[in-house]
Amino acid sequence: MRLFVLLSFLVLAWAYWALSGGAGFQPQPRPQAAAEPESEPESEPEPDRPPLDLRAVAAVAPTVAEPPPPAAQPMPEPMPARPGPPLPASVAEGLAARPLAPAEALAALAPEPAAAPEEVVAASSAAPGPDLRRVTGDRVNVRLGPGTSFGVVGQVVAGDLTEVLERDGGWVRVRLPSGDAGWMSARFLEP
Repeated sequence: MRLFVLLSFLVLAWAYWALSGGAGFQPQPRPQAAAEPESEPESEPEPDRPPLDLRAVAAVAPTVAEPPPPAAQPMPEPMPARPGPPLPASVAEGLAARPLAPAEALAALAPEPAAAPEEVVAASSAAPGPDLRRVTGDRVNVRLGPGTSFGVVGQVVAGDLTEVLERDGGWVRVRLPSGDAGWMSARFLEP
């Protein structure tokens, strides 16, 4: 490595020397700007020009108009209160006792959730729905069996919804959006 660095340095030094003219290099004198007569220090104004009066310049310079102040817009009229269900006594007493933050006031005014009708079947007795999962991989192969040794029958992309039919270790058998079924790795699915 040291030999490489040394050789690189020597080659670069030789290239610089050769491009700059080598042993026959003769520096050319730089052209000088025409000699200017010495003038008075710049702090004093030139004799043929009067000193600059900034007040006169400001008076002549075009003025920039300031934008007009925004027009005062009338406040919208408050909406009339809609009659709602009467407040429970405990809420009414709490409202009178202290001012509430807007979120608390809204929560106090929200109607209480109604009890579920009795006709609704309890969730535990209902048949479970299909196990739908979203694909998280960019492009995932769907295979004939649970493993990479099986042939590819299709592909799914991120965001596709699949129905899980069965599990075998880290593999799941899924029904694709097209209706076909195949196996894919479970790590590319999220609920």
